[in-house]
Amino acid sequence: MLKVIQTIFRIIRIIIIILLILFSSFICIQRFSNNNVANSHSNAQYDAIMREYDDLLRKEKQQAAERVAEIYERIPRIKELDDKIRSSSVENVRRRLAGQDDGNYAKEIESIKAEKAELLELGGYAPDYMEIRYTCEDCKDTGLVDGKKCHCFIDKENRLKEGKL
Repeated sequence: MLKVIQTIFRIIRIIIIILLILFSSFICIQRFSNNNVANSHSNAQYDAIMREYDDLLRKEKQQAAERVAEIYERIPRIKELDDKIRSSSVENVRRRLAGQDDGNYAKEIESIKAEKAELLELGGYAPDYMEIRYTCEDCKDTGLVDGKKCHCFIDKENRLKEGKL
């Protein structure tokens, strides 16, 4: 049974990675196909700004992964809770597909998240310590909000025009 659960977790991780890749590809396609953004400045300027966002996101994701590894090493119970969240999510999907949703999923997840936050705080960490820390919460460091330039993108664009980027 344990091997089956481990296999399910591996499959879920692969699916998550594939979804992240697809999402990243979608964002790139959206960025380049959006005439409102691309036409307002040269391709070189646009590429420079988008490279900055890509580098920033890559750095933020790497730092978050390092923080997660640190927490898993220092507070192993949190890894167990994260694994429980993943397995509960899979079980919830299975129940929903079978038409057996009892509505307890949200309560269970909230309970697990509360325990996780409590353990982080007891360990001297902020509840969001393991999360990605975006410099712009509006666009999540993509430069776009609903297909339009975010205020941070406009700031970068202006700094680029002034030669400060």
